[in-house]
Amino acid sequence: MLALATLIANYPIIVAVILTIYITKFIVVMRMYQDDYWVMEAAVIEDPKAWFAWHMRGMKRWEAQSYREALINWVMAKLISPKEFKLLFNISVVLRLLKKEQEAKEYFALALQNMIPGQEEELKPIIDDYNKGKLRLLT
Repeated sequence: MLALATLIANYPIIVAVILTIYITKFIVVMRMYQDDYWVMEAAVIEDPKAWFAWHMRGMKRWEAQSYREALINWVMAKLISPKEFKLLFNISVVLRLLKKEQEAKEYFALALQNMIPGQEEELKPIIDDYNKGKLRLLT
């Protein structure tokens, strides 16, 4: 305690600078704890080249029924990771929902080409549902 009091008394400007840096960082980070929307936004800001952050941001837009924004975020994620099955499939679902059948078919074909080896059995019901017109996303 005495050492801290001596430090504060002898070097008030240094202590003020350190506290200011800490408080500024805390204010920026504090937004992330308001809800998970801000966690996704902060993840994209911290690392714009992380495709999964863009994917989760698209999922948040999907949950808010903002389908065009979800499509934009998934396309951004696709630019980072162009062979990700999950992204290609979700883009295909959104395009089909937006009545862009030709583009949806192209992305669905791309998704099938980039299917993860060994996952065919698990993905078969999802692909069958897609072909029947039941659209669901991969999270």
